[in-house]
Amino acid sequence: MIFFDNLLIKKNSASKLKKVEVIWEDVVSISRTNLNIDFDEFRLFKKEIGYLVKNTAEYIVIGHDLDLSGGSNSYLTLIPKSIIKKIKYL
Repeated sequence: MIFFDNLLIKKNSASKLKKVEVIWEDVVSISRTNLNIDFDEFRLFKKEIGYLVKNTAEYIVIGHDLDLSGGSNSYLTLIPKSIIKKIKYL
């Protein structure tokens, strides 16, 4: 079973979860940079692939490794919707 942010996924419910690919923008730290440059070249986009565990108005939670019993095994990512560029259902 998964316990995360008051979230409980019952055993064997993992097979009902949808697999997704999410493109999102991460935070990048830039040091010793001229302020006159174009910062777009430093933008960092990430791709997450996993099971959509929770979808709220503010964020999504993706589970990455599901065990054979249908639970999750300790690796979840919470991504605020304000930084998501694309969600594709697989």
